[in-house]
Amino acid sequence: MIIMYHYVRLSDSFTSKVNNFYDFDLFKRNILELLEDGKVFLDPKSLTIEQWLEVADDQDNIVLTFDDGYIDHARLVAPFLAEIGVHGLFFVPAKILVTREVLLVNKIHLLLNKFKGREAYLMDHLIQYLNQIEQISTDYISELKTKYFKKGKYDDAGTNFLKRVFQKKFDSRRLSLFCESFLDDEPINFDLLRDELYMSSDDFRSLQEQGHSLGLHGFNHHYLSSLSKAKQKIDFGESIKVFREFGISQDLLVAYPYGDYNNETLDICKEIQIKAGFIDNRNNTKAHCPNLTLPRIDCNDFFINH
Repeated sequence: MIIMYHYVRLSDSFTSKVNNFYDFDLFKRNILELLEDGKVFLDPKSLTIEQWLEVADDQDNIVLTFDDGYIDHARLVAPFLAEIGVHGLFFVPAKILVTREVLLVNKIHLLLNKFKGREAYLMDHLIQYLNQIEQISTDYISELKTKYFKKGKYDDAGTNFLKRVFQKKFDSRRLSLFCESFLDDEPINFDLLRDELYMSSDDFRSLQEQGHSLGLHGFNHHYLSSLSKAKQKIDFGESIKVFREFGISQDLLVAYPYGDYNNETLDICKEIQIKAGFIDNRNNTKAHCPNLTLPRIDCNDFFINH
C-alpha cells in the first residue's frame, strides 16, 4: 500500500493556518500501531518497477509518501521516521527550492482558512472580481457554479466552488491581485509565510543525507493536463534541472500535482525515462502504463478503513 500525506502538523504550531491537515501526534500513533500489527515499511530506494506494482496492492507492505515540500515533513516527520528506522518518499515542487515563492495551491489554502465560515463573503468578492476585472460574463459565471458548486470529497459546496475556480481560472500572480484589490481590508502577505510553509534547501539536502527518497512534483505545481505538451516538457525539465543541481542521481520518480495527467504526460515520462509515476486514487490508472499511474491512498481514507 502506498499512503499519501500532505500537511502533517502540530495543531497549534503554525501562523500559516490551513483547514485540512493531519495531526502529527495522530500520525505517530498510526505508524506505531501499524508496526505493532506487523506491517512492513519498505524503503522506496530499494524497489524495482515490479515491486512498485506489487506494493500498490499489498496490504502488509507499506510505502509512506509526502507531497508538496512542507517544512513539517523535514522538521517533524523525518526525525520521527529516523527514530523508528523508516524511510519515506518526499515529492517536492522544485520552484520552492529556487524562488521561495508561495505556490498558487498554498495561497488558496491560506485564503480559504482566513475566510473559513465566511465563504459566501469570499464568493461575492470573487464574482465581483471576475465580472469587473476579468470581464467574465454572468452566463459564464453561472456555468462555473453549475460545474463546481457541489460538495467535494472533503469540502462543502461553497468551499469546493472557491477552490476549483481559484485552481482552474487563476495563476499565482492574479490570485495575489485579487487579494490586494478586493480584500484590501484583510490583506494576506503571502511572502511572509513562505518560510513557515516550505522546507529549505538545507532541509532538502538533509532528507537526502538521511537516506530518504526525493521525487518530482512539478516545478509550479500546475494541473499538467491543462498545459500543452511543450509546456509540460518545460515544467519537467526545470524540475529535473533543480534536482540534478542537488546531486540527485537516483532513478526519477514523480507524483503528478493534484494526481492530474494526460496521455502527453505519460509520453513525456517515457521519453525522459521516469521510473515510476504516482496518482492519488485507483480510478485513474492506465493498464498500458501501470508503472506511471501507481495508485496511492490518502492517509485519511486509509486510517478510516483500518
